[in-house]
Parts: sequence; structure tokens; C-alpha cells
Amino acid sequence: MANPSIAIIGLEGSGKTVLMSVLAKRLSVPKDGCYLDPVGIQTMKRVEGTWAALQRGEWPPSTPPGEMFSLNWKLYIKRYDQKVEADIRLIDLAGQDTRQLFNNDDIRRETREHLKPIAEYLANASIVLFALNIKDYIAETDDERRIENQAVLKSALDQLNGSKKILLVFTQYDQYETFVNECGGLEAFCRKHIPYIYNAYLSTEENVFGTQRIPTLCLSAVSDTQVQIGADSIARRVPVPNFSSRGLDELCKWIVEDICAPYKEEQERKEKERKEQEKREQERQEQERKEREQQEKKRQTKFGCLGMVIGTVFSFMPSVMLGALVEQLGRLTGSKIGAGIGTGIGLVLWVLGMIFGAWLGGRITKKIAERIAKKP
Repeated sequence: MANPSIAIIGLEGSGKTVLMSVLAKRLSVPKDGCYLDPVGIQTMKRVEGTWAALQRGEWPPSTPPGEMFSLNWKLYIKRYDQKVEADIRLIDLAGQDTRQLFNNDDIRRETREHLKPIAEYLANASIVLFALNIKDYIAETDDERRIENQAVLKSALDQLNGSKKILLVFTQYDQYETFVNECGGLEAFCRKHIPYIYNAYLSTEENVFGTQRIPTLCLSAVSDTQVQIGADSIARRVPVPNFSSRGLDELCKWIVEDICAPYKEEQERKEKERKEQEKREQERQEQERKEREQQEKKRQTKFGCLGMVIGTVFSFMPSVMLGALVEQLGRLTGSKIGAGIGTGIGLVLWVLGMIFGAWLGGRITKKIAERIAKKP
């Protein structure tokens, strides 16, 4: 099975670099069977540089237009008795370039040289994480820009959905959680502020468009911030050193479950086959036991009948002789009544002798049959 690949994209300021740098730093030590290993010196330097800036209370600089950083990791997962690897690639490029890329109806027909590698990777990725900053849809004062933000996202989902798994990641959620709650929750916010995306991909109601519903996740890679006045006298939110994170565990869990889904299905299939095989084996053993019991009963019946015949044969003469002796004793009384009683008793003894002989023969042969059956 080929290694799955994960692409992370988003507009400028969506927090892609911070998200992946914090996630990579958190998973640089194995946790819950997951380990994120940077591939190449550029990725490691970028992660450590971003982490150091965050610990100093600074945000990393935005990617300049025309430049692109490709950061790569190997995600190692141990699940379902399997060691799974996945390729994660963060394509960090300027927002203008992302907009240009999805202004096309088909990214596979991209002709601009600096966007071709991105288009190719997105087309081949098995999972795409789309980082989305709520600010782009509520704090953008330029109406045309706000509309374009939604149009770019809608174009990306139209082109990528269906052929791969997509997760919409609402970043920096701690800063907008209150606003979202005032809207009535995330679904109500999306219905109001990104209606085209909501109706096509996020609505929990009946989907009349026939498109696949896309899951969402809210997180804050840096959930502890403070307001700081800069040198330009403008107040900005900056990270607090030793900050905590929210939602990264859920993101990691979603990625792991999606990547490991085939292995989980394979394990469940094997477990089902094992249980079915055990059931068939138990049924076979039970059937064999019943057949042995039937054969044993037949054998015992045969031995019993044989014993009854033998017992009857061997008890015939003694019973006849005993009956005749009693009959003679009755006749010696000299009376007809005594002779009749002697004859009757003789017949009874003869019959009882035959019955006892048959019963005793049957019991003896049955015991012999049971001993034979117990021998290996």
C-alpha cells in the first residue's frame, strides 16, 4: 500500500506555517503512537525558527509574493498492529499565488511554472487540509476582497472534493470563538458569512447538490495571546511564551483515523474471518461430538442386544430345569391343585430366569462397550 500524502494549503494569514510548526514541535517526541519527523534541513530550520519566534512573543513573517516554501515531514503511526508512514507537505506560498492557482477551473491545466509543482501535488494528494481564518470573512473591509476569499475557497473545494479527503481547519479560533457563539455556533456562522460553501459542502440538512459533506475542525495552535502595543503605536495580539494549544490532538486523531482507515478495515475483516472460522470449527466439533454420541449409542445398543440374546440363551436351560423341578415338586403333593401351582410357579420362574438372563447379559455387554469406547 502506497504511503498516503497530505497537503496543507490556505490563504495568506491563515496560520498554515504556525499550525504545522507547532504540530511538528509537539510531535517531535512520539505521542500516542505518532511521530512527526522533518524531512530535510530546510523544514527543520523553518520549524525551529518559527517556534523560537513564537516563544519570543513574535509571529513569523508572511511569505513574500512570488516565493514558495515546501516543508516536508514523515508521519509515523503505529496502529492496528501496523507501522504506517504518511508524507506531509506544507506548501507555504503567498496568498496572491494561492488565489491565482484556484482562479483556474482545473488546476491540472496550470501553465505558470512556479505554480505547476503545487498543482501537481494537490492533484495527487490523498488528503488536503485547508486552513481558513475567520478574519478573512468578518474583518475584511474590502467587499470585493471578501467575496474573492470565498470564491477562492469554493473553487478549491469544487476541484478537490470527491477525489480526496478534505478537512476545513478554522485556525486562530480562540480569537473568534465569542463571535461565532454569538452567531449561534459554527454552522450558523458559515451559513451567514460563507453561504456558498455552507450550502454546497457544510450543511447538515439534505444536500440537494449531491456533493460530499466536508468535515470541519476548530483549533488554535497558539491559544495564549496578549495585546501588545508596537513601535507604530498599533495594538496587536502576540503569542505568550510557553503558550498552550487547542484542537491539535483532534487534528492528529482525524489524520490518523483517516490514514489508518484501510488498516482498520483490514484488521476488522481479519477479526471477522477469525471469528467465523472459530464458529465453523466449533460447529464442526459439535457435529463430530453428536456423531460420536450417535455411533456410541448404536454400538451400545448392538452390544446390549447381543448380551440379551446371550443371556437368554445361557439362562434358558437353568430356567427350564428350575421350572421343571418346581413343577415336579408340585405333582409330588398328589393333588391336582398342587400340580397346577407347581406348574404355574415353574413357568413364572422360567420366564423370570429368561428376563434376568437377558438383563444381566445386556448390562455386562454394555459395560464392555463403554470400556472399549474409553480406550484411545
